[in-house]
Amino acid sequence: LDELDYVDELLKSVNSSNFKTVPNGTEFFDDLEKFIYHIDYPYQSTSCYASWKVYNLAKQNNVTVVFDGQGADEILGGYYTYMYPSLFIDNILNYNFYELYKNTVGMKSLYGFEYSNQFSSLIKKLITNSNSISLAYKKQFKNLILTKEFVKQGQSKSHVFNYLLHSKFIKRSFKNHQIHYMNTLLPSLLRVVDRNSMAHSVESRVPFLDYRLVEFCLSLPTNMKIRNGLTKWIYRSAMKGILPDKINNRINKLGFATAQDSWLNNNRESIIEIFHSNQNFLLPIVGKDGLEKLYNPDENNISNHLIWKFLSTTVMARNFKLSL
Repeated sequence: LDELDYVDELLKSVNSSNFKTVPNGTEFFDDLEKFIYHIDYPYQSTSCYASWKVYNLAKQNNVTVVFDGQGADEILGGYYTYMYPSLFIDNILNYNFYELYKNTVGMKSLYGFEYSNQFSSLIKKLITNSNSISLAYKKQFKNLILTKEFVKQGQSKSHVFNYLLHSKFIKRSFKNHQIHYMNTLLPSLLRVVDRNSMAHSVESRVPFLDYRLVEFCLSLPTNMKIRNGLTKWIYRSAMKGILPDKINNRINKLGFATAQDSWLNNNRESIIEIFHSNQNFLLPIVGKDGLEKLYNPDENNISNHLIWKFLSTTVMARNFKLSL
């Protein structure tokens, strides 16, 4: 999870002051109430706390304006694991079979994606005309410990869920897939940036989302964004000789990852106490059986990813005195 090597590599090439923060589990739990209060909704992972610490560090060092990189993945095709299926479809529908071949070989070489698995997955989608994202969401909801009533109510009222459930993924081009992420994922990321920065009176600017750059990138042909399986091709080409090669040629991607598992494991007793003291809020969501599972997550194979979702929701409800 440590990306400091890349930070240090960049610092070698520029004349800049450097400030670092390394959040830990104790700080995370001490700040839990406060930062959830400020982000104002239950975010999907503790990466929001990593963002919180960065803006906190900026505040401590009297930095009033920062640049944030949100938007680059959406406009330049950076989410390769999600966008490759639509890339394949785009190549096929436009008869770009040579690009299809080069992208498939490149993906296997760069990321270890198997040639046969990619095509079998594509064929399955073509035959079933199904939305892979919708199927994933259906499976996720089915396997959670939520009550049937809560799931039914959430499905009927959730704009994002219904969009994913009813959209025809197989008919969407690569560009439309980009727009899909700009309409669904990106707003939630920008919300965290806005809330965390404003909580520390820091102005955050997102240069990748300048409307002129967004329009330009969306107008580009697909092979300017992903070429030979490599994402953000045009951006990497433009930054060659400017960014250090170690950074510009980097292929592994982390979503502002944190040591979430260890943080939650080390604070397990305190988390269970939060669930216990707020059981009236949780009961309509998970029921008695689900609540017992939350009290004993390790014995019931409840993942820390799920524990965090319930923890952040419960703390938010307590902060704002919410009830169901």
